[in-house]
Amino acid sequence: MRTGEGCGLTAADTHGILLRSEHEILRSSDSLEWQSFYASHQRENPYADAFRANEHHLIIVHMNGPVRIRRELSGERREARIGTGGLFFLPAQRDFGVALLAPLETVHLYVPRALTDAAVRELCRDDIDAVEFLPRMGEHDPLLEQLARLACTMMKEQQSDLFADSVARLIAAQLVRHHAIARQTE
Repeated sequence: MRTGEGCGLTAADTHGILLRSEHEILRSSDSLEWQSFYASHQRENPYADAFRANEHHLIIVHMNGPVRIRRELSGERREARIGTGGLFFLPAQRDFGVALLAPLETVHLYVPRALTDAAVRELCRDDIDAVEFLPRMGEHDPLLEQLARLACTMMKEQQSDLFADSVARLIAAQLVRHHAIARQTE
């Protein structure tokens, strides 16, 4: 994975789901050089694969559906029928497997851990190591759904990194407020 000063996040910074030949990317932030998050809008075709951990949090919002999804995470296998607006959230540093059982239109958002760490410090005043992000599959989060749709508009209009940075901070704050818990420390 490559990130750095002066270059934005690209598909090379993702798990590689978007690089699969059966998927059709409609828009992505690759050429926009957004530093704060990566976004892509695509049509995914059925597939099954396992993916290595990534340094960024992954949010997938279903733009249509319902569709059946199988996920394997930490040895646990779960299957669900997920409708339009359904959310798949994978915290950073987690290996996972997924099987998409029918065609699906999605938006993928990759949010760097540094951004959610900053949100934890600001919103919770907790030790970053005491906060655990919770994987999600199928839940609805109206704000994250709207932010994913906004990312699509931003890509279409080729919005600057300044605007993307504001949206990324909202995404990070929402992840901290609604998709994380404070672990008990001894």
